[in-house]
Amino acid sequence: MLILPSTVTGQPTEKSRDSLANYTLKEAVSLYDRMIKQNSFIYSGRIYTDNYEGIRGHPYFMEDSWIRCGILYNKERFASLLLRYDIYKDLVILKDFNEEGRLSPIILNNQHINTLYIQNHPFIYLEGDTLLHMIPGLYDVLYSGVSVNLFAKRKKEIIETAKWNDLWEDFQENDIYYIEKDGSFHRIKNLNSLVKALREHKKEMKGYIRNNNLKYTGNFEENLIQAIGYFEKL
Repeated sequence: MLILPSTVTGQPTEKSRDSLANYTLKEAVSLYDRMIKQNSFIYSGRIYTDNYEGIRGHPYFMEDSWIRCGILYNKERFASLLLRYDIYKDLVILKDFNEEGRLSPIILNNQHINTLYIQNHPFIYLEGDTLLHMIPGLYDVLYSGVSVNLFAKRKKEIIETAKWNDLWEDFQENDIYYIEKDGSFHRIKNLNSLVKALREHKKEMKGYIRNNNLKYTGNFEENLIQAIGYFEKL
């Protein structure tokens, strides 16, 4: 009887070699993850619980998915972490799993976030301003200039809607804008309030906004950035 060499010598088949390679790779990745977590304080914190069942939409900035982000956390740089930013509660969440392999996201401490990069949006932590009802938290840096900085507080609210005998709730984004000038913050609700905050060039700013039709065209954020850029050239 002819016996195959693989049967005699116990050599693995191609299928078993692939399975062994996949298992080895998974074990190596798992070991690497465990070593990283043991040596990194970023993987310690409260567990995040999503309790938004029944509300339409989602509470996150940009996408309802994990986004690969860069972050400078307590002066330690992490180039690529899977994060979500819950802008309803102002919580940055790190994707993680418990010992049983179940998803168990961790809430990061906002005050330890030096800079958070979500795609093209850099966020920093600001202490806020009680007079402006500007709460402490993370702010999107829209413009970083010589004399003026522009920030957006990304936030969502839960809005109730009633129609006939039906009642539902939706997440609705309602961003708030501030500029920082001469060490003080000013809330910017429209282009008129921007001109008021930049009053030393009030006449020039009004003319620029009028001549470029900024009040009625384009994206509000883009118009703010364009107007502030012009102010800094004066």
